[in-house]
Amino acid sequence: MTVDRIVRFVDMPKTWLGLAGAEIPDQFQGTIFLGGGIEPAPSYHFGFRERADERLDNVRLMRDAMFSYHKNYMPYAPAGHHLACLWKAPMTPAWEKHHREGKTDEITGRLFRARVSEEFYDNDNDFDNVHNMIDAPEHQARIADLKKALRVKQLELRDSGLMPEMMLERRAEANNLTLYAMVRDETLYPLEKYLDAADLALVRDRANLPTLVTWMSEVRR
Repeated sequence: MTVDRIVRFVDMPKTWLGLAGAEIPDQFQGTIFLGGGIEPAPSYHFGFRERADERLDNVRLMRDAMFSYHKNYMPYAPAGHHLACLWKAPMTPAWEKHHREGKTDEITGRLFRARVSEEFYDNDNDFDNVHNMIDAPEHQARIADLKKALRVKQLELRDSGLMPEMMLERRAEANNLTLYAMVRDETLYPLEKYLDAADLALVRDRANLPTLVTWMSEVRR
């Protein structure tokens, strides 16, 4: 059986409970995609990457049925983080050695290089996300749509990834709040300002430094 729609992990608990005829708690997110109570398919899927074992990362993704837009908030960190468990396997250090000897190309060496700020892929025709089309003129309208949808979702969920982990913990503790409550307090966590500053930084234009310094002074606590 094939399900021809966007299906997310968050859809599965509701779907399994629906198939079993069980009561579905109101707080469950997602949509039912199988059985008699199928709900309308979502237009988008929100994805993210953060901590991977001992390494930190910060990627946000928004995709529709065909295309995906990726925003790398830590582009200076390579996709191939040096995770201890991966480097215990013979393949990974051998691949890295191959790369350091200059034997990889643009694609096979990408894992070890710093990333670009934004990526855009055709998931139907490029399932492995090899060919970044972020600058393709014919896709700019779709990219703008996905970027807008991403920001809406980040604000809806109160994305807590715009501040380092320890800063989040210190600010929450100083105000006697849980992390959940703290990031929903606009005075303590002005998310729109953080998103604007991050977007400006990701342009990587030195001309924006004075603005970024000013913004950092305004939101520093």
